[in-house]
Amino acid sequence: MGCEECHNCDGPAHVFLTVAVFGDSASISLNGSDYDNGQLAVLQAGVPVAVSTNSLTGFIFGFWESDLGNFSNAKSSSTTFTPISAGGIGTLAMVLNDSSLTGQSWSGYAAGSGASGVSCAGGTYDNVPLTTYVGNGWPTEDGNSIWVGIGGVVSSDLWQAGILVTYTGDVGGGGNTLSWQFFAEAATGSDTQGPTDLSSAHTNFPSELIISVCTSSGTNTASLEAYYASSHTGIWWNRTVSSFTPDTYTADWIVEDPINTANGDRYPLGAFAPFGAIYPSWTVGGTSYNEFLGPLTYFSLTDTAYGTQFVTPGEITGDFGQYPISYST
Repeated sequence: MGCEECHNCDGPAHVFLTVAVFGDSASISLNGSDYDNGQLAVLQAGVPVAVSTNSLTGFIFGFWESDLGNFSNAKSSSTTFTPISAGGIGTLAMVLNDSSLTGQSWSGYAAGSGASGVSCAGGTYDNVPLTTYVGNGWPTEDGNSIWVGIGGVVSSDLWQAGILVTYTGDVGGGGNTLSWQFFAEAATGSDTQGPTDLSSAHTNFPSELIISVCTSSGTNTASLEAYYASSHTGIWWNRTVSSFTPDTYTADWIVEDPINTANGDRYPLGAFAPFGAIYPSWTVGGTSYNEFLGPLTYFSLTDTAYGTQFVTPGEITGDFGQYPISYST
């Protein structure tokens, strides 16, 4: 075939990869050359290269991911990367563990470019977890909130929307009611961080939950839709909050232990099945990302108020769009 029908006819087949590192907190070394967040690396398809972290500060290495290549060991900070798909344009990302948030009330992932500008975040959650009563002396209400948000990591100003799953039962595991509600919240460091708006309670849990939050010129919008395994009937719930500006450094996909809005105390965590966020999306600086490829950090939830309980996000899998959440004591 002619050169107009192929890539790099007169030379090696190249792969073009943008390096992604959360918060500009490190550089990536490829065969001895250093690349900062946002820089372009041009590699030869099918030829393995050494990849390692370099000048990592403030974070702990988590794992590697790419949509145009394979790693010998994605969980090793120094490994081998083999690019694929000649002529392809993709991403090589280093996912970091934000150990500074250990012991906080969040578990999940945050995406950010190291600069302000996130305008939208969204995700589709499959296998929405059912909380179970912790029991034996804990309060009779127990639950988890699952949400997508903008902000809250760099500063406390957060715009979020999601689902609040609540178990109400008798101490010792007697009669009980399991329900869920949509919520939207504009949270700052000066309020109780209770939901600003709650939908009515539902008892038929969705098999799929779609969440989207956006902010523009002080106006925030939240849209949620739930599908049920039996009928796939959609329930839309939309809310708008004005005169509030979240910090736009991060987009967030989170499981959080809930707060008692009456007194500000946290409930004990519910034990729930692993679940996934499928094809998360976020927009920063006008560029939209439809997968979890990008500058990412993750953090685990540790609740010691009612006993030692942990909620930990797992490695991103499945087209870089799904991650499990595990509960342990």
